[in-house]
Amino acid sequence: MHEIISNIHFIYQAKRPQVLRQLSVTSPLLAWVRSGQKRVTTEDSHYTCHTEQCIVLPAPYQFGIENIPVHQGRYFAHCIVPPTAWMDRFRQRYGDLISQHISHNNSSAPVFDLSQTLHRQLEEFISLTELNDPTSLDRARVELVWQQILLTMMYDGVGAALFINPKESLAGTVSALINADLARDWQSKELAGRLNMSESTFRRKLQNENTSFTQLLHQLRMSHAAHLLMASSHNIQQIALDTGYTSPSKFTSRFKQQFGLTPAALRKTL
Repeated sequence: MHEIISNIHFIYQAKRPQVLRQLSVTSPLLAWVRSGQKRVTTEDSHYTCHTEQCIVLPAPYQFGIENIPVHQGRYFAHCIVPPTAWMDRFRQRYGDLISQHISHNNSSAPVFDLSQTLHRQLEEFISLTELNDPTSLDRARVELVWQQILLTMMYDGVGAALFINPKESLAGTVSALINADLARDWQSKELAGRLNMSESTFRRKLQNENTSFTQLLHQLRMSHAAHLLMASSHNIQQIALDTGYTSPSKFTSRFKQQFGLTPAALRKTL
């Protein structure tokens, strides 16, 4: 997998099956499988996204995945993570239509086939994100095409989960702060102070949301580490540092505890 532009569009590839449990996402995303299968598992649901299908995941979301190559071939998929500002502007303009779409299609499966129009728009979006030196006009065009994709999804009655506005929560606010600098030596006292509350209140409110500062920190760091292992050519030691671990051995131990395999084992699937 490699990053294309501004943390919006990524490509995932694998020559061997990839199995990762307990992944976390803090932004809604759309994945388009071009070759192979993606299986997504939660506590109470299981979805399989086949070749030339899409799957949308809301946020926040915790799940396990399997990326399965075709026989004697590769797994290949696009992943689009729209910026929060894009989704906010779209909601401001089309709020009533979004409410209708969610109301009519909220129970539909997150996996869907692409219409010819949606296929064409996704291809255009991807080609724009692959520009080497995008101008401000290019970036505006990318957002415009994304809006067209969302409108087509509403017209087709698919992907309702992508439109759901994440509920405001302390965990969401804390996740945004941590994600801004995963390598930082975060302490609960510091975060509580930034949010103008005592450390005890901070911990209690997170507990009321069925999480904790330590749990959030580890989940965010490990999920980003998995992303970097598949997205970049950085060595494992650098990825450990980028996600806040000065000891590669501790990083490897934490990664295996989280996902059931070592960072080196994941790298070998690429």
